[in-house]
Amino acid sequence: MKKIILTLLLPLLWTISFAQNKVEAEKIVDEGIAFHDKAEYDNAIAKYDKALALDKDNLFALTEKAFSLLAQKKYEECIKVSEIALAKHKTGNELQTLYVTYGNALDMVNKSIESVAAYDAGIKLFPTYQMLYFNKAVTLRTLKKSEEALLSLQKAATLNPDHPGSHHVMGLTLKEQNNAIGALLAYWRFFTLEPVSSRASSNFTQVQEIMKGGVTTNGDKNVNISIPSNLLTDSKKGEKPKENTFGTTFLMLSMAAALDNGADFKNESEIQRFTRKFDIVCAALATSKKENYGFLWDYYVPYFLELKEKGYSEMFAHVVFASLKKPEVTKYFQDNQPKLNEFAAWSSNYKWPK
Repeated sequence: MKKIILTLLLPLLWTISFAQNKVEAEKIVDEGIAFHDKAEYDNAIAKYDKALALDKDNLFALTEKAFSLLAQKKYEECIKVSEIALAKHKTGNELQTLYVTYGNALDMVNKSIESVAAYDAGIKLFPTYQMLYFNKAVTLRTLKKSEEALLSLQKAATLNPDHPGSHHVMGLTLKEQNNAIGALLAYWRFFTLEPVSSRASSNFTQVQEIMKGGVTTNGDKNVNISIPSNLLTDSKKGEKPKENTFGTTFLMLSMAAALDNGADFKNESEIQRFTRKFDIVCAALATSKKENYGFLWDYYVPYFLELKEKGYSEMFAHVVFASLKKPEVTKYFQDNQPKLNEFAAWSSNYKWPK
């Protein structure tokens, strides 16, 4: 009888011991994360290894170890740990971040095709995890597949409208395609989320260039306007325009920019000039919206039309200029704190299309 009881108890004891090891291991992983957050990656990895000594296939420990190896730029080691974890585990919420880490490491060692495959495998398991689509888009840009990258970015932005990186990369990609207004919309949205950063400074330069509207002047003060041919539709009369084209809007921006040095506007401040052009672009978008279509029209345009309608154009202009850290911008925010709070609340609560 004692032997029978002992035989019955062994699996239970083993289960209890395993559970205790898992709990203890994950406490140690938490200690490792604290080191990682302080950029003490060697100490973090030592903790993860200690956790794995207790529970050798612990997914939490393997995921965090791979992440710390990525941070150390030890890409091959990161790939190896990721592949061990993925071979051992087919389920678990940690896998969604592990696929991102794995894809990043593959991309960094010039295995971009394998990187995309890793993101796709992750998307199959976690179709609503935005970072998989965003990172896939970054890798697709490396592969010069800009159209596919844009589709992935559109999905990322739809899943998480508040992720500044998605709008930043969207702007970069659209500008490279000479879709100036599309890029402008993406950059503008970026500024509402990340107005002050190195990326914001870079994007500000891009925005200012686009808002010149292709206008140049020569020594004789003659004004020349150059409109990229791909911004205009080449459809025949009666046919639908191309998807995500903004020819009319760009033409209106160009006409507004041509007046920059005219008698009525030559003494404008930079922010006043931006606000004037922003309102003109919004007016052109509102007029053209019925005849046009595509993600950019459906996603970005309603947001900025509502922004203008609610009287936030001037506030938005100052948000865009915040990256310059000019005293007059700081003072404007101080003097208009209630309006700034109102604008921020409206933007945070805006209902983006699903």
